[in-house]
Amino acid sequence: VTNDQTIDSVRGSYCWHSAGEATCVDTAAPHEMVQGSDMPYIKVQPNEEIEFKYDQRITSISIQQWLEDHNYEEIATTARFTAPSEKGLYIISGLARFSNGDVSDTIAIEVE
Repeated sequence: VTNDQTIDSVRGSYCWHSAGEATCVDTAAPHEMVQGSDMPYIKVQPNEEIEFKYDQRITSISIQQWLEDHNYEEIATTARFTAPSEKGLYIISGLARFSNGDVSDTIAIEVE
């Protein structure tokens, strides 16, 4: 979510625990999921505030900017983060942890 729009994310790997059972799904890395889909890059402004929103209360989160191959850089440890200041295409993922599991979500943004 930005100030002006909601950005659809692609659900990545997740694991949920309930009643002694666990459901886990492993997916491709975030950059591979974006490259292998028709997911559009959403236009945002330099340094625009963006926030990953969840229905449940998160216990921790890591926001990662994917660089090349399987390399990434952690850019925030809160659900709210700032878009890069330089123009370009960026793949951003959020790895959120909850009391009953964890989930990763990915967005693709274009800084204008």
